[in-house]
Amino acid sequence: ASVCCGALYVVGGYNQRRGHLNAVDCLDPRVGRWQRTCASPLKRYDLALATSEEMVYAMGGCNVEDECSSVVEVFDPRMNRWTFDPNMPFPLQYFGLASFDGP
Repeated sequence: ASVCCGALYVVGGYNQRRGHLNAVDCLDPRVGRWQRTCASPLKRYDLALATSEEMVYAMGGCNVEDECSSVVEVFDPRMNRWTFDPNMPFPLQYFGLASFDGP
């Protein structure tokens, strides 16, 4: 999960009934409820999320073939749109990702 523009975003996942997920759910504390937003282009789980400059970055994870991924997707909540950034140099899953506002 990652916080962007004052809201909490949860991307992807896996459940027994539906399998791999590309759902994006958003909790806006000003509204006080979860809402579904623009789905990710890719279904995956065990990915990492971070926010930078009001964009949510979704990286790595496990894809529908259960292969480790190096894909980087970027979600713009203001435009409600996903784009792709260059892939990471190597595939990762089960990893942490953080952002900071530093020099």
